[in-house]
Amino acid sequence: MVPHILIVDANTNAAQVTRAVVARTLPEATVAVVPTLEAAKLQLQHQPQDMLILDPSPDMLADAPFLQRLKGDLLAAHVMVLCSAPTPALRRQMEALGVDVYLEKPVVLSLFAQKLRSILTPEPA
Repeated sequence: MVPHILIVDANTNAAQVTRAVVARTLPEATVAVVPTLEAAKLQLQHQPQDMLILDPSPDMLADAPFLQRLKGDLLAAHVMVLCSAPTPALRRQMEALGVDVYLEKPVVLSLFAQKLRSILTPEPA
């Protein structure tokens, strides 16, 4: 199975770093990058994703209902947050939304890679 991953990050440079780490960790993955949650919505309507990786911005937080529907509608099987502006309130909100992984930037790359593999790489039978 080829994992489909969508990265949502308004910071183009940070998004490309995330993409590079994903490509190195899961070279078979199909990875797309969008700058906004609105663009993510359009992408998800056309192609469900195995994982959504996002850096939440204030406008994303205003759209918490959309994030809640992601897993319920199977538009994204897993959600990983890589937060560049962490606060305790944001962490609580993301955990309440049921994200699978919450990490704060700068992220230890080995931890990020390990989390990706543990979620998207099936256990051998």
